[in-house]
Amino acid sequence: PTNLQATSTTNTVTLTWDAPNDDTVTGYKILSRATATQTELTVLVADTSNTTASYTISNLNPDTAYAFRVVALSDYGESSPSMFVNVSTLSDSQ
Repeated sequence: PTNLQATSTTNTVTLTWDAPNDDTVTGYKILSRATATQTELTVLVADTSNTTASYTISNLNPDTAYAFRVVALSDYGESSPSMFVNVSTLSDSQ
């Protein structure tokens, strides 16, 4: 996946990306970390089970910085991860 972008609210982040030009993609893996508290990425979603090139993450903490990466999945394995996208959720006061 390329061109990973993120938009946020106080408790959600919506990721969008350009899908690989490959008709064997079956889903995507979403990796994340809270940038101030974690150094390792964790698997947020193991498999979206669809080929839609977007995903919304809910129940996030307000006013928190996150980093995300996306990996395409297929019957042949996993793609290289996308570049990181950094985004902060909005403050409750906004």
